[in-house]
Amino acid sequence: MHYFDIFGWYTSIPMEGRSTTIPPISFSESTVDGALRANWTGHQWEMLSYSVAAVADYEAALIAQAAEIAALKAQLEVDEAEKQSAKLDPVINYLATHTNAQVAAKIQTDITSLATAKDMMAKLGVALAVLARKELR
Repeated sequence: MHYFDIFGWYTSIPMEGRSTTIPPISFSESTVDGALRANWTGHQWEMLSYSVAAVADYEAALIAQAAEIAALKAQLEVDEAEKQSAKLDPVINYLATHTNAQVAAKIQTDITSLATAKDMMAKLGVALAVLARKELR
């Protein structure tokens, strides 16, 4: 068996799923930029100029993409935790399960002082933040 890496370059290192029975034109594994090296095209080996920059750029892009995916996953976990926390609040649960008219009537009934107004504003702010993270990000 003859092996090739993720870029198609010949390698003597066995790689699962990246092999062919067709022998390469050259067994060189040079990593010198511009050196001719066997590259598997999917059907045959071709001698191509090895490009260090292309490999480095691709690897850097993969690393950046992996970091971005990890950050997005972490943010989704935070968002989900905050959403679940908000669902536990009876006022926010009421907002989610009642009509606009019922919510408006409840606010008119329940807001009797500055303290209750501040409490309601805080809960509305949490509900709005959960929705904004979902819809506006």
